[in-house]
Amino acid sequence: MTVTTEDQLTQDPWANDPWIDRLGHKIYSPTRLLILLTTINAITYFDVGVMSAVLPEVAKFFNINHTQQGTIASSYNVGFMICCPVAAAIAAHVRPKYVIIVGLALLAVAMGACGLCSFSQGKMWGFYLLIACRAITGIGESAFVSLAQPVIDDIAPTKHRSLYLSIYYMAIPVGVSLGFATSAAMLRYFSWPYPFFLEAALVVLFLLLYCFVPSHTDHYRSQKENSENATLLNKTQQKVNVFTAVSELSQNPVYMFALLGYIFFEFVVGAFSFWGPSIVHYTQRISLQTANLAFAGLMLFNGLLGAFAGGFVLDRMGGSHGMRGASRASFLCSFVLVICLLLGTSAFFMNNVIVFFIFLTLSLFFGMCATSPNSTIFLSVVDRSICNFSIGFQILMIHLCGDFPSPVLFGILTDGFGGGANAMKKSVLFLWSVLTLSIIFYFFAGLTARSKANVEDKLKSCKQQDVQV
Repeated sequence: MTVTTEDQLTQDPWANDPWIDRLGHKIYSPTRLLILLTTINAITYFDVGVMSAVLPEVAKFFNINHTQQGTIASSYNVGFMICCPVAAAIAAHVRPKYVIIVGLALLAVAMGACGLCSFSQGKMWGFYLLIACRAITGIGESAFVSLAQPVIDDIAPTKHRSLYLSIYYMAIPVGVSLGFATSAAMLRYFSWPYPFFLEAALVVLFLLLYCFVPSHTDHYRSQKENSENATLLNKTQQKVNVFTAVSELSQNPVYMFALLGYIFFEFVVGAFSFWGPSIVHYTQRISLQTANLAFAGLMLFNGLLGAFAGGFVLDRMGGSHGMRGASRASFLCSFVLVICLLLGTSAFFMNNVIVFFIFLTLSLFFGMCATSPNSTIFLSVVDRSICNFSIGFQILMIHLCGDFPSPVLFGILTDGFGGGANAMKKSVLFLWSVLTLSIIFYFFAGLTARSKANVEDKLKSCKQQDVQV
């Protein structure tokens, strides 16, 4: 029997791992693993774009009103938000890799089943079945989304942490925009179920690729930070009770202020992402196909530039580590969202379509600039042992209070205002006003984090003086 010494493990942390993990380590460098995770993330948000793009066709097929259309988005968010903390809790006892694999398998089945709902021939039982399938889609996606960010944090070089997360978050607008564009193109030749069949096939393909990802992604981190991470690895191996983790998070004022800011931000983003093509279609009186393609272009262009710009600027400001980094990230989020709010509100007072799109483009760009800095806050202000719980609890709350109710409320408001273009415009203006709350809470998160960082700096300075004495 071969005995692996501690020195050998330090030199090769993969030595005692199963053959498939050693093979995965050879296949997936940190960069390749980042590309794989980013691509899977894009596919999960491709589904969001697909659902929004085919929504008018689904509405005609089942003959449903705006409020019922909103329940389709909300059913997805119910599955997503409930199972994110569940996935994080399971991952404390089972390797996250296997939780993600099960989630992706469930996701592929649910996506295919969404398309099969068309066999109901427009009967209402098919609509209810579609709602159930969307809920299961959310369950499948939750396993990946809640556990992928800590993996990114494991593999990212310290000085490029914000950049790695920026690249990962670029997948959101890319996926949504490709979902819009692909669905718009497919609807010219096929009926609405076919985009769901396409995305189910894509999930199956990348599920097979993910099976070769190493189970211990923290070994990537230990390779580049051996001395620092001996303590970190011991912390992450500790079993943490979910109630203890939630209690710790709820007593963290920086985390809670940032979470409230994110909730209201997601409230706006959730409704606008779901209703976006319909909003452009009705308020600007252009065809649905043109609206889908235009919205796809806006999301792709602004998402790529905005997510990258946010992470790049944050790294240039000094990075995102610790309370000082969380302070920088929070203030940056607050600043860019002020500009987003002003431009977004102004867009819907413009009578010229071209001017409308210019203002909306700039507004979305600044809104997307907040995505990467925002994500770093929730990893910077908590102990590494509860990172999975931090992400899971965050996702539960932003969906429970954010994009779960917002699409339905938007539909109810639009129906309440009488329907049509003017009613939708009034609903949009209400939606933008909610962003003010997000700006306020991010600002308070920044102030609190800066205060804590100042205290930490003073304590560190006192310790250094004591050592010198």
